[in-house]
Amino acid sequence: MTAIEPLRGVIAPILTPFEDDLTIARDLYVANARRCLEEGCVGLAPFGTTGEALSVGIEERM
Repeated sequence: MTAIEPLRGVIAPILTPFEDDLTIARDLYVANARRCLEEGCVGLAPFGTTGEALSVGIEERM
């Protein structure tokens, strides 16, 4: 059995940008995620704290 390592570092909740037609603005989303990681975040929490999960379909969450 493997020991579970404690979480360390910054895990950023990231906002989900939307297009005018309410689809996810993927280019902006990826750019934001990359910037967070480049700035030192060790992980990301998509749909983590701002309620977007209720605004998108299951396919978009994957």
